[in-house]
Amino acid sequence: QAPMLHPMELLPLSGALSMGAIALAAAGAAAGVAPQAPSAPAATPSDLGATALSTTGWIGVYYAFLFLQSYTANRAWLAAARESKRKGERPKPLSAFKYGSAGGEAQLAADRTVGNMLEQGLPFLSALWAHACLLDARRAATLGWVYVATRVLYPAVFNPRRLNIFLSTLPGYGVICALLL
Repeated sequence: QAPMLHPMELLPLSGALSMGAIALAAAGAAAGVAPQAPSAPAATPSDLGATALSTTGWIGVYYAFLFLQSYTANRAWLAAARESKRKGERPKPLSAFKYGSAGGEAQLAADRTVGNMLEQGLPFLSALWAHACLLDARRAATLGWVYVATRVLYPAVFNPRRLNIFLSTLPGYGVICALLL
């Protein structure tokens, strides 16, 4: 008999799916009905609508990563608790999975995904909005979506024993540099 999902497994997963849906909706809006930004510095608040949409996409991906991080820890903890119960042992606390290394490589990947998103968030968002306001609002919005796409790759390519991570990080760094030029 397959084990039932524990509610702690469902909550973060539903959050990740919700935030993913928000990011997809924002991407769809940007592709189809987004306000047209001028190929010049934004002169009015409405000129910043497309940049605001790419920022919304970034926020949606950020929250999806937070929920993924929580889901990964909860899932590993519940699996370990079930195994401990089966063996008649005392289970490790949830904190060993959320804040320690008990979650293994999957938790490391989730933690680094969130960490990298935060580490690069301030430079990206600052450069994005400065570019939109001072240089070219349309280019800022386009580069914003390219950057969001590079972030989505991060958890899929993370591997501590390989350099796959550069498939996500190097294009992201390139976008930040392009926004600063």
